[in-house]
Amino acid sequence: MPIEQYLDQLEGQNKRHVLLIITPKGEYPTQFSRKKYHNLEDSILENPKSYIGFYEEDVPEIMQFTAFRLFLKPLICDNERIYDRSISKVRRLKKDGIVSFVVAKHFYNTVPYGEKTEENAINEGLSRAEDFLRKYPIEEFEFASVELGKDSDEANIFIKLDLKHDNDDYYFDFVYVH
Repeated sequence: MPIEQYLDQLEGQNKRHVLLIITPKGEYPTQFSRKKYHNLEDSILENPKSYIGFYEEDVPEIMQFTAFRLFLKPLICDNERIYDRSISKVRRLKKDGIVSFVVAKHFYNTVPYGEKTEENAINEGLSRAEDFLRKYPIEEFEFASVELGKDSDEANIFIKLDLKHDNDDYYFDFVYVH
């Protein structure tokens, strides 16, 4: 299957950052769930109290956790409406979407640099997706996806953050589709 078919299963169109957020079942945060949100933030930010440049690259002026809360929290959290007690959820991924994310990530990490051919990158991406789903089984985790537009404030903040990937219960990653 060509890469375009995998990309069509991801959020958005054209150039964009696509985030993958994984939490244990029932632990995906809403905008009002402080404990669930704190667990996610604590699990994915490597240096939450270090500073990053917001307006200028060389001038560190805002803490990473503050930038994350201001720019990304509104996009990644499910939204609760108190007046009618309803929740609008961030898009959840099924197996095909998760496989597409892993394939696209591997594709864009190798093909543009001449490390792999398109076909090899896709085949290796499928193999990596199988391993990924063994580590994060669909029955035990929630998989959400969010699109950040190319050159949006949210994307520009996001790419400056120090993320960690050493937690077995939470996972947060992105692919830049171009």
